[in-house]
Amino acid sequence: MSNKPKVSVILAVYNAAQFLNKCIDSIINQTLNNIEIICVDDCSSDDSLAILHAYAEKDSRIKVIQQKSNRGAGAARNAGLEIANGEYLSFLDADDYFSSDMLKVSVEKADALSLDVFVFGSKAFNDATGVESDMSWSIKETLLPETEVFSAQQIKEDFFQAFIWWAWDKIFRKEYIDKHGFKFQEIRTSNDLLFTVSAVLMADKISYTKEAFAVQRQKVESSLSNTRHLSYDCCLKATVALKDFMESADLYSRYERDFKNYALNFLIWNINTISQTAYVDLYNAVKQFYTTLNVSRDDVYYKPFYDTYLFIIEHCAEEYLFYLRMNLERDIEESHNQIASLEAKCHEAQNEIDEFIDRVEYLTSEAHSTQLTLDEIKAAKELLIGEHESIRTKYDTELAAREEKIAQQNELIATVIADATAKERMIESLLQSRSWQITSPLRWVMNKLR
Repeated sequence: MSNKPKVSVILAVYNAAQFLNKCIDSIINQTLNNIEIICVDDCSSDDSLAILHAYAEKDSRIKVIQQKSNRGAGAARNAGLEIANGEYLSFLDADDYFSSDMLKVSVEKADALSLDVFVFGSKAFNDATGVESDMSWSIKETLLPETEVFSAQQIKEDFFQAFIWWAWDKIFRKEYIDKHGFKFQEIRTSNDLLFTVSAVLMADKISYTKEAFAVQRQKVESSLSNTRHLSYDCCLKATVALKDFMESADLYSRYERDFKNYALNFLIWNINTISQTAYVDLYNAVKQFYTTLNVSRDDVYYKPFYDTYLFIIEHCAEEYLFYLRMNLERDIEESHNQIASLEAKCHEAQNEIDEFIDRVEYLTSEAHSTQLTLDEIKAAKELLIGEHESIRTKYDTELAAREEKIAQQNELIATVIADATAKERMIESLLQSRSWQITSPLRWVMNKLR
């Protein structure tokens, strides 16, 4: 039996001591045990490395690598890839964590369907409030084929919006990754864009589940996203590298429209959210890149992006700030109008609710009164039935008594009649007798004497 691990989980670590225990615990406690955990410390200055070694002493599945210099998460992940032996690859950031059955469910699905890439849902954890929230938008089912297994070629429109291009909400078949030689960009931020998009673009067999198996920690003060101004151009480097890859793989013409939309969306967001003096430098670099894209209005799915694109290539960074302010004021006014409209609708709805409540209360009262009437009728009916039964019983008793008395009277009458008949017959017999006839003169004399 092979000792090859089913999954290699690669964990890039940099100054994550306060989150590391929860992160590693979520990996070592997976219901799938046959895994290796490759922890790459990128020259942390806190207790991260000591924590990693402490875990490694207790769990033989954990391997710890220490980078010689701080080179970023992309380089750390590549170092993990170099020594990974698992059939599948999983990546995790040191401040995030997995649900306990993520690997088991994902691997079972990948094995059953012979997948190159399996994507799963995720949640967000707000580090400031301690609240988890849904991120179902990370997988846009409306853009995906209805078949359980599909390739990128089957995503007909807006490919780059189908998924979010994180590496940690996916598992990859290692043989497939090695075949194409996919690597992470060794840049400070946005280092997973090229790897993840390339892997999905080239995959023949992709599947997904909306079930949330990963949790991303957000609102972390030490996060690299809060210091993007220190490496402001990473987003542009990642976008340009992706375009170069697509052209070299003869994929750009197939996805050109989708890529242009992604480049507008992704880079405009970075311009609008970058801080400090890096704003002007990023704006000018993106402006120069945009002039090479040749975007037309028909290319753009979301038309406001096209207006912004035109403004950027025709105006300077300072003017763009006024443009943003103008749009912001317009958006605020529209928001106020929408709020006013909603408040009016809420008022109308409240009136309807009040009317409905009044109607319910009236109907409840009517129902209560009706119920009382019904109860009264029912009680009266039962009373009448009782009285009827009492009267009937009394009548039956009296009738029985009368019938008995009549029967007795009939018997008496019959007896009297019988006696009278007998006497009548006796008298008739006496009158017809000879003695009666002989004594007739004597009875005459006695009557006279009286």
